[in-house]
Amino acid sequence: ARLFIKQAGHLRNRSDNSSIMWLDHLFRVIITRHCGSLIGVIVFTLGWISVLQPHFASTPGKLDIADVGGRPHLGNSTDRLFWFIQLSDIHLSLEVDERSYRFRMFCKDTVPHIDPKFVVVSGDMIHAETRLLHYKQREAEWKMYADALKEYGLWDPTFWIDLRGNHDAYNVPSFDSVLNYYKDYSVVGTNQLKDDPTKRTFTFTYNTTWGSYYFVLFDIVQMPAAGYPLNFFGQFDPPVFNDVKNLISVADYHNHTFLVGHYPMVTFDGGLIMNVMRQLEKPILGFLCGHTHMEDMYARIMYEPTGKPETYYYELELGDFKLKDVFRIVAMDNDLFSFIDVAQSDYPMILVTNPKDSRYLSPTEPVGLIATSEYVRVLVWPTPGSNISSVQLIFNFQVEQNMVLMEDRMWVLKWNPSEFSQGEHNLTIIANDTSGASRIVSIPFTVDGTVSYIGSNIVQIGQQFDMQSFANFAPSILYVFLFLLQVGPQIVVFILKKRGKFEDWRDHVMYLLLVEDGIYPYPGEKGNKTEKFYWLRPPQLLILSLPRPLLP
Repeated sequence: ARLFIKQAGHLRNRSDNSSIMWLDHLFRVIITRHCGSLIGVIVFTLGWISVLQPHFASTPGKLDIADVGGRPHLGNSTDRLFWFIQLSDIHLSLEVDERSYRFRMFCKDTVPHIDPKFVVVSGDMIHAETRLLHYKQREAEWKMYADALKEYGLWDPTFWIDLRGNHDAYNVPSFDSVLNYYKDYSVVGTNQLKDDPTKRTFTFTYNTTWGSYYFVLFDIVQMPAAGYPLNFFGQFDPPVFNDVKNLISVADYHNHTFLVGHYPMVTFDGGLIMNVMRQLEKPILGFLCGHTHMEDMYARIMYEPTGKPETYYYELELGDFKLKDVFRIVAMDNDLFSFIDVAQSDYPMILVTNPKDSRYLSPTEPVGLIATSEYVRVLVWPTPGSNISSVQLIFNFQVEQNMVLMEDRMWVLKWNPSEFSQGEHNLTIIANDTSGASRIVSIPFTVDGTVSYIGSNIVQIGQQFDMQSFANFAPSILYVFLFLLQVGPQIVVFILKKRGKFEDWRDHVMYLLLVEDGIYPYPGEKGNKTEKFYWLRPPQLLILSLPRPLLP
């Protein structure tokens, strides 16, 4: 459409090109105004469905607190504690220097300050957009990404685990193409794709003296990879599914297992993952992903294992680093899982590990440790270059108490869990540092294993919507729509010509499109001196635009 308008623009002043002139006008009025609205409606619909996504699973009730797997009581020691970072949707671009600067500061300052055991990147390292809606892989953007990691000592396959996203594959014709820079400039690509660039599943295991933590990463970008918006959905091919199925089958032998992908399940056939889950002896803990650039997208995914009661895992989408500067800190404290999503400026950063946020209690965790614990445990990171001056704790909005720093960013306070043995309670933490920064965090918690509610008042709408079915057929609907958009005009023109009405219809459309405002004059019957006026709304304009490919 752009090329046509450009060429038509050169001919507008030629008197013998009247058809070019009104076709130019046709494209201007319909494409530049109304196709944008149409795309907006599609994106809005997908966004609304994504907003509903966290509410599809009901609250599972109480978890068993009796079995803690022989683990010791939670005291004031930092033994059996570690944390890692998840990063997603960085979108490094040659046109946006500020984004590159923030990423370099993240590598230089934030990562060493947080001091994670490793970093997981869930896709879209580069942006690949040369100008609005023009996408192309550019080696310079990939070099920008790789150079930052190498300069600040993060280029380590045991520390930095980066998975490909849809932007990382825009307009790449094949996995072995020279345009597939992921295999040349990513940490995972350079270490695991040298011999087989078509490999799409990877594993990472973090081993400790008390157990292991297993990560299964799967790459489901379309290949050949089209540009936006055609690759908004992932392509869960049978080979990838079989690899994931085989890799995840050993989940029972690890303390916890995570799936890592770029696409959330709403954008690919997540039902296949559910089929794998049903065969596991122990559920995975969570699915870490990104892609939609939306914050607070946390879902509890319920399913029924074969021959066992209903269980669940968490799908945790992460907001983007591109505009929001967001990353995630995930902590494992004696196998209790906690996380926060924060921006680089959100200091002091506060992560409560015991009692953990009861919205994210998992059947794979030793939840009973909370009821037998001796201390409230909170990780706090001050503003770089400063120290934490004070940390206060408030139970149920009542009395403020001072916490004590033990070691390695861990602040503790002795407590009696039996005082909170029934129902849901609130825990508020207030942290101050010597730079003058202050932050308040509040979470719900339970001691009796009650799982708190995730969501809002729209949960009933969400539960009535079959999300999994939508994930199965949405890509097909989109492609059918695009196909009909191309074939439909030819069908309409063919019918009009068969009925001998094509010339009249063309003259009518030409007249309507001569005016750009919202009211279009059309003359009445011959001999009638008055004129009739019609409002042409967007659906009518869309219908009028259908035959445009074959108009003279």
